This record gives sequence, structure tokens and C-alpha cells, in this order.
Amino acid sequence: MTRRAIVTLFLSLTGGAALAQGVPPGEPAPPPEVPGQYVAEPRRFDQAPVLDGRLDDPVWQQGALLKDFVQYDPHPGQPATEPTEVRVGYDRYNLYFGIRCFDSEPAKIVSKVRAHDSDLGFEDSVQIILDTFHDRNNAFLFSFNPSGAKIEGEVRRQGEDINYDWDGIWYLATARDDKGWTAEVMIPFKTLRFPAGGPQLWGFDIRRLVPRKQEDSWWKPLPRGNGVLGRYNLAHYGELRGMEGITAGSRFQAVPYGLARADSPDQRDSSTTARVGGDLKANLSSNLILDLTVNTDFAETESDLQQANFSRVKLNYPEKRPFFLEGANTFYVGDRGERYGGTERFYLFYSRQIGLTEDGVHEIPILGGAKLTGEVNGLGIGVLNLTTQESTFRGSNGQEVTEPRTNYSVVRLRQHLFGNSTIGFMGLNKDPSTGDTNRVLGTDWNLLLSPKLSSTGFIARSSTPGLSGDDHAASADLLYKGGTVRFWSVFYDIGRNFNDEMGFVTRTGIRRTQNDLAFFFFPDWGRLHTVIFVNDLDHVVEEGGRLQSQVWKTEASFVLNNSSGVAFLTYDDLEVLDQPFAIHKGVVIPPGTYRFRNLFIGAATNYSLPLGATFWYDNGEYYNGRRLRTLIQPRWKPFPGLQIDGQWDRTRITLPEGDFTTIISWIEAIYAFSPTLSSRALVQWNRENNFQSDLLLDWTFRPGSDLFLIYKGVRDLDELRRDSGNSPLDPGRSFIVKLRYQFDF
Repeated sequence: MTRRAIVTLFLSLTGGAALAQGVPPGEPAPPPEVPGQYVAEPRRFDQAPVLDGRLDDPVWQQGALLKDFVQYDPHPGQPATEPTEVRVGYDRYNLYFGIRCFDSEPAKIVSKVRAHDSDLGFEDSVQIILDTFHDRNNAFLFSFNPSGAKIEGEVRRQGEDINYDWDGIWYLATARDDKGWTAEVMIPFKTLRFPAGGPQLWGFDIRRLVPRKQEDSWWKPLPRGNGVLGRYNLAHYGELRGMEGITAGSRFQAVPYGLARADSPDQRDSSTTARVGGDLKANLSSNLILDLTVNTDFAETESDLQQANFSRVKLNYPEKRPFFLEGANTFYVGDRGERYGGTERFYLFYSRQIGLTEDGVHEIPILGGAKLTGEVNGLGIGVLNLTTQESTFRGSNGQEVTEPRTNYSVVRLRQHLFGNSTIGFMGLNKDPSTGDTNRVLGTDWNLLLSPKLSSTGFIARSSTPGLSGDDHAASADLLYKGGTVRFWSVFYDIGRNFNDEMGFVTRTGIRRTQNDLAFFFFPDWGRLHTVIFVNDLDHVVEEGGRLQSQVWKTEASFVLNNSSGVAFLTYDDLEVLDQPFAIHKGVVIPPGTYRFRNLFIGAATNYSLPLGATFWYDNGEYYNGRRLRTLIQPRWKPFPGLQIDGQWDRTRITLPEGDFTTIISWIEAIYAFSPTLSSRALVQWNRENNFQSDLLLDWTFRPGSDLFLIYKGVRDLDELRRDSGNSPLDPGRSFIVKLRYQFDF
């Protein structure tokens, strides 16, 4: 999968609101709705259209016509300057969209990327969003550009998280002409989940981006609100209704794979292995899917981007493995996520705890298992059971570690209540062959109290041999999303003995409060489009009330009308250390109370141009010394099909206990020969630690079927560790050929 890191990077600077909230003074609000105005009723097609990208097939004239798109940005409520027309139809097995994107200057269309899962946020593109259970919280997203690049995702809790790593099978053909560009889309119903029976009632909207004008228009006009998330306020979407007699089609999908691997470690003899395995998907009904897996393999999954960590909380890495991404929204219990600031994270279930070491360096083979996901009569259901093989590897200290054969079980239920609210239950069970079983039970809620006010939270308790008492975890928040104001307040209480071995918890034995107040203004003075002010206080104490950490963040961000911008942040950090804090080899900060301040400046250019970049400058005090961090992330699209991303991240820390400098850099080049044949090269350099390279050639010769050629290499740059033969990185080289083929029956 390809990252969307650079976009997320800048949006995080602006509190998740680089394209902001509220209707600016003097700007018209979206036009009033006429009952039934934004209800699409797809017509049943007599025959399927031929997908060649052109809309000359007569069957498209049967489709329901949607037009008159309205701007969300830059002039909300105004008609789109570049019109869009959409035809919608369906048959028993598929949903069809025929889309005409008129363009007054077709030579200026921005469409550089072709690879699957590319970032389309700065390209001419269209998004189709389907809230198939009409719960106004979760949806499927399908996006594409004129060059045929596709990306799909799952929207969770009105856009608080969009899982772009999810892969769903769908079909696209595009074409360009002197009027603009056209697209034909076919989405099989087997790719979606939807209520059994009929007629169907789905939430639905279509979005079009014209980056050279920074124009963001929608079929169903949306009120501005909550920055980036405002676009995924599903409660304001239109409706897709009336489809009957539809089915997921083939009941079973089998995807076996065969793999040949040659390993050439630095310290051991080379070896060659082969293995087979695969997945089986059974559509028990349109809304209930069973996934079976055996000898699960993720060889083609891209490596984690390395990070430096100088804080007291552990790093969080995203899940990228396909088996765990399917239906991931069902299993989510935790906080609102990274769009709401702060470094602390809590997930009751964190799928990376299965089949990976905590640092993600080593894979632990998954023997097999099953997953059941879906929704029946408003009750969301998720059941997961997997078993991992006993595995031995070297830990971070160079010593051999053995992970026993372990069974992992998850049960998740989520019931819809009044309106769009839910209440849920989750049970986790980790059962290693050693008998040290870890269990966690929890309940959570997501209450939409009004269109602007909501509350989420959870209560959980763990059970672990040798740990008793003070084994609870709880959280509750209140979020207000007004036109130009956002206020969020959250409280956590994590017991000292709370032990969730299948979850992600940054620290225990604490009580934490975070209050975040943000204001959004739209002066439109010359090129200045948006101004954002954020004040955030994060306060962490021990259970007895003694202070651990307090971070007060203030932010001022300025976004121009071409989407570039700059953000200024100040941090006032108070840390109390009861134990020595080791931050680098041989550098340990002694216990004590420390208060330090720093200034952060972040800037981003217009990424719709061939060359764009994000810059960070972070300078100030750090405990009893100083820290200077500089980062640049460029993106270059020199010609269609090729995209090159990179990063150079340098941190210099000066302390009485010692001085050191870290540098983490990487470069990734993606070239797509066509939308079905692409290559990726990722090289990472972590000074004093490792040099890593990943190469991939992916040929999707039919949907769901791929041939992969893979090279993975790593070299430990710590000479003492490497020469001792005890490197935890298992340095060496691997060459892999993998073939997977999908059968439908």
C-alpha cells in the first residue's frame, strides 16, 4: 500500500482542519433542501455497460441522472464552475456509475499518478461514498482520477479515521476528450456489506476535486464544519434508495497463494523455502461474511516507516495487512484518534499484536484462523480467532526470545440505538501454550446527542495471572462541533495493573484529561483563505494525584487559497521523572521535575504542482538541555506514472548527560506502467541503526489476482551489535516470488 503521509502530516499541524469549518461571513450557505431533492433512485439495467471509459453505451441513458454539483470550497453554496453529471444504475450483481466531468480547460487537468492506492487528494478526481447501512457513521469510499488510478477506503465514525489500506475489488475505466474526462465504475455488491432484503436505503454522496482551482464540489451540498472531517459528516449526505433483487453474487471466493523465498542472512548460510496457503471468503448473506485463512502471508505488505522517539510514550504504527483491514471498523474500540491532537493513544484491540513483535521488526507466523463480520438487524457482529506458531527471534537487547504458540480470540458486538448512536461490547482472550492467559472485557458507546454534540467512551477490565486489583480502564469525552468553534474534552482513568496484551495502551496507572478549544476564521484577504487558532491542555497525573506530565499547546495556522500554508505552535511541557529516562545509547536523564518550552513551525506547499514539500522546524528546551529538529518531506511527480516521496529528519539533542544527533531519512519511488502494473522502491537509512531497502513489482493480471516480485534487505549499522552475531534486526537479504489467484464460485 502507498502512504498518505505527507497529506496527513500537514493536516496534523492545523489540528485536522487545514480546510476549515463554518460558513465565512459574506459567503452563501448551501441552498435549502427540497424534500426528495437529493434522493437518487438507480435504474435497473437490462444489460451491463461495456467498461471502456466512454459513455456512448445506450444503457447509460436508462440511468438516474445526478447533476448541479455545489461547492464546498472555495465558495460554499455556489454552483460548481466545472459541471459534473452522473448516471447511476444497477443489476443483480453490480452498482454502476457513469460520470462526465466537464472541464473548460482540459489541457490543465492534473492527473499524474496511475498506481493503485496513490494519494489523489491533489489530483483531479472523483469520490463515491456509500453508507450502505445508513447508520450515518461508517461508509465505503471509492476514489479515482482521469489516469485510472484507484484508491478505496473505509470511513469510520464520520471520518475520524479513514482506512485507505483496505482493498476492495471494483472496476474502473476512464477516458479524456475535448470536454474534460469521463469514467465508468462498476462496484460488485460482493465488495460491500448491506442489509438483507430490499428495497435498499443507503446514505450516498459524490465529490469532485479540481485542484488547479482548489474547487471541491458535491452532489449533495454539505454545511462546512469540523475541518477535514466535515466532508464525511454522513448525516448530511443524500440517499440512494430503491434497489431490489440484488445479491453478493458468487457465495465463495478462494484466494490461494504460492510463494518461493531465498534468504541470504549475513551471519548464516543461505536458505530457500517454499510455502502455500490462502484465504477463503464465504458470503453467508449480504451483510455477514466469514473469512478463513491458513498459513497467512503478508510478504507484499510495505515496511513501516521508521521513527525516532524521544517522548515517554511508545510509538504507534498503522496496520497494513489485508486480512486485518477487512471489516476493521467493526473491531474498533478506543479514542477518537490522531485527528484530535495529543500523543497518547488507546485501542482496546490493536491487531498488530497478532503476528508481529511489538517493534514490528519480526513476523510471527500465523498458522490460520477465522473472522466473521457483518451486521444483522442493527447489531454489528465481529468474531476473530487466530493461532500463531511458536517462534524464536532476537529481541532489542540481542538476546533470543521465544514466543509460544498462541491463540487469539476477539468477540465484538455493537448495537444501534436511537438516531445514529451505538453501544457495544468487546471480549479479548490471549491464550499462549504456556498457560498465562490474558483476558479483557469492555463496553463502549458512541452517542450522537445532537448534530453538533457527541460523546464517546469505554469501560474495560483485564484479567492476568499475578495481577489483581487496579485492573480497570475507562474513558469518556464530549465533543462540540460548531460552525467556527470546536471544543473537545476527554478523561482517561487507566489502572496500574490494567494489562491489555491485545491492545495498545501508552501508559498505565494514570488519570489523564485533555481539553482542546479551536477557532476557525475565513478572512479571505488576498490569498489568505483560513486562519485557525487552537489551545490544547493535556494533563496526566498518577492515580494518587501526583503530576506526571502536562503539555500546553497553542497553535496559529494560516492556509492560503492554493492549499499551502504555515502553522506556528508553542509547547510548554512539564515532566516529572520518578525513574531515570534513557533516551539514547549512554544518555540517561536523571529523576526530577523538568519544565521546558519549544517553538514548532510547519509549512506545506501546494501539492497539486509537480513539486511539493512539507517542512518542520522544532527548536527549544528539552528537559535540562536543548533540542533542534528539522524535517523536510518533498514529493515530486516529474511525469505521469512516476511519484517520488522522501524524508530527511534530523534531531540534535544537547544535555549535560551527553550530546547526540539522529538522522532518519527515506526515499520512495513508485512508477506505474499502467493501473495494473506498478513498481515500488523504498530505501530507509537510520544513522547508527540500520539501512533498509524494499523493492516490489506488482502485476494485477485480473482483479484479486497478482504476481509479486519482492526484494527485502536490511543491514545493521551498529558494528558491535552486527559483528557479535546478535543483531535483533536479523540483517540480510530476501528474494520472494509470490502468486495469488482469486477463484469465485
